[in-house]
Formats: sequence, structure tokens, C-alpha cells
Amino acid sequence: MSAKLLDMIREIAPTSLRYPGGSQSDLYHWRAGIGDAARRGLLPHYFSGEPQTVVFGIDEFLRLCGLLKAEPVLTLNVVTGTAEEAADLVAFAGAHAPPRVRFWEIGNEPYLRDDRHPDLALAPAEYARRYNAFAAAIRIRDPAAMVGVALRSDRLGGVPATPFPGFNEIVLGKLSAPPDFAAVHDAYLPYTPNGAPSDRELYLALMAGSSGVAADFAATRDQLRRHWPGRVTPLAVTEYSAMFTLGKPTDRYITSLAAALYTADLLMLFAESDDLLVANHWSLLGNWYFGAIANSGEARPVFEAIKAVSAALHGRRLPVRFSSGTMATPHVGMVAAQAALPTARALAARDGKVLSVIVLNRDPDHATAIRLHLHGVQVEAATARDYAANELFSAAPSWHPLPVDPGGEEVGTTAGPASLSIVSVELK
Repeated sequence: MSAKLLDMIREIAPTSLRYPGGSQSDLYHWRAGIGDAARRGLLPHYFSGEPQTVVFGIDEFLRLCGLLKAEPVLTLNVVTGTAEEAADLVAFAGAHAPPRVRFWEIGNEPYLRDDRHPDLALAPAEYARRYNAFAAAIRIRDPAAMVGVALRSDRLGGVPATPFPGFNEIVLGKLSAPPDFAAVHDAYLPYTPNGAPSDRELYLALMAGSSGVAADFAATRDQLRRHWPGRVTPLAVTEYSAMFTLGKPTDRYITSLAAALYTADLLMLFAESDDLLVANHWSLLGNWYFGAIANSGEARPVFEAIKAVSAALHGRRLPVRFSSGTMATPHVGMVAAQAALPTARALAARDGKVLSVIVLNRDPDHATAIRLHLHGVQVEAATARDYAANELFSAAPSWHPLPVDPGGEEVGTTAGPASLSIVSVELK
């Protein structure tokens, strides 16, 4: 990895990285990704089937986590791998530390069935059986390991989300012990494989997406509590991204302003979720339209959103009371209709004498006035900027300085339509 690319990754300051993740983890055998790169074995590519050398393997992943001081999350191959293989990886990673690997995700998306690989599908009862074997083997090697189960609700936004109805109930009912966390991939939104919604409908549904994620968080927590009353099982969003279609021109909207605003919205939701262990954006580099950084080294809009929110959330998060208008949003894909979605979202954090306030204006048509009331705290100085573009699905949004009106215990500014704003206030 080049020094320039490493510096870019440091700009977004990831606190957690996941490997190998994705569908490839169902075919990944970790020993092919260690040792001399020139002598490593070959593994089949999930989509092409072509054998490939693992250039970035376990050794490189753990080294990167150490350089970035990021918490590693390892996804174990529960489909074509074995519990013994997983236990050996736990021992290998332990000898490799630092960094210590605490989080072990048993499988990637066992609740889905890919027609290209019907041989890799697992029925929920079989997944539960394998999960139990993997969890037991891991805990023998590392009793303090955090072992996670992959869960998927039957429906997202009213749309069937798994070909295995009752997946969660079957799996949870067959676990031999409660999991240490539940891994969910409920934030690939608005994902609309059918129909042809307009760009405006896609945007509005995307802005309602975080409400759907919050609702699924609540439903998953309820299921976990029913199986283990009185126990709080943390959640982990081990993959998330804006996602519109597959194989259509709107695929590229993942690299747009709208996707960046959605990412910021999710990050604010995640920051407010006290039981969330980790949230891993899919993905860091390249990987079709998904990577926050393109293979060319170009920062995509999502990169800017993650960087801005990460920087603004340094310090202690503060309670925020705010009011905004509302807007109606349509049912598109896996996002349910909202009759009165708030047009704004806000989050604040204080680091010493610096107060940072993040404001998301979801409204595509109207600017929003931002007026901060600090209640007894005097303002020394203030700056503001917003991230926006002339088109909702522009691939080249940019930051713009905003005029501010600081005075006494208040700061005022105005952010444009469909924008992410950061207000930085120096306190006396």
C-alpha cells in the first residue's frame, strides 16, 4: 500500500476494519493469505471462479489495523471452512498481536441464497449447528473472544429480505449459548431491484433509509431479548452502504452526493446507538462503486462524509434538542413510505473548548436555517461549511464555506438544500 493511500485512510480515521468480509469469505481459507506473497496458494474468485493469489491476506490486514490503531473484525468461513480451521486462525492471530483480535463474526450472509452458488447456501438450522461448533472452538482458544451471529429480519421496509422465512427465530432458538453480538447488514438501501422509480423518488427513499435501519435495530433487539430476557446483546453493522440497483445505470449513484448524505445520516444514527459495537462501511478501497476510495486513489463523496463526521465527533457527544420541518417520502425498494420524515438531523460533540455540530439537511428543495443556542456558554469564534452540489446524484460535490453570525451564546448560518453542514464553534 502506497504512503499516499495510507495517508488518505488516516484522514477518515477508521476505528474498526473487517476482513475478509463479503461473499468471498465463504470461499476464503486463511492460510492462503499468510507468509511469503510469492508462495501463497490460490483461492477461487467468488464471482468469476478464476483462481487468484491472495495479495492482501491476514498478515497484511493485521499489520494495517496496527498502523491505523483500528479494531480488527474477522469474518470466519462458516460455509466451506471448518471450526478447527477457525480455531487455528484464533491461535495465529493471538500470536500475531498486537493488535488483538476480539471480534469474530461467524459467517457473512448465511441468510441469503445466491443462484450462482446454490451449493454454498445454508439452511438456518444448519447455520446454527455450525455456529455452535465454531463458537465452542473459538472460546477454547480464546475465552475472552467476542463471537457474533449473523442475523436477518424476514422483511425490510415491508419487502422479503431472506429466502429463509423465520431465519432469526430458527437460528436463535438453536444456539447453545447467547452470542456476544449480532451482526446485521440492514443498511444497503434503498435497493430496488424491480420497478423504475424516478431519481427524486430514489433520493427521498434514501433519506428515509436511516429510519428503516433504526426500526430494524429495534426489531432485532426485541428478538434477542425474547430469547435471552434481561440480557443486552450488542449489535454490529459489519457492512453498510447506499445501494440502489444491480446491473442498471443507477448503480453508479453509490458514488454520489446522495450516497454521502445517507452515509452521514447512518453515522449519526450509529453514534446515537449505545449498544452498537462496530459499523464497517462497505468498503474502504475500490470494489466496484462501493469503495470510499477508488482504485485510482480518488476520494469518492462517501469518503468526505465519513471524514467530516469522524472529525466532528471527537470528544464527548452532547445532547441536542432541535426542530425542523417534515416531508413525505415514498415506498421504494426496501424503504417504507414516511408520512412525516424530519427534514433535518443534528449531532454535537465537544472537545475541550471546541464544539462541533453536524447538521444534515435532507430537504432537496429548501435551505435550512441553523441557529445554535448554547445556553450559558459564550462564543469566541465560529466557522461553518456545507457539502453539496447542484444535482442530487452528482459524483463531484464539494465543500463550501457558509457565512456565520456568532453573537453571545448563539451562532447562526444557513445550509443549502440536500447538504451536510459542519459548524465549528470556539468557546470562551
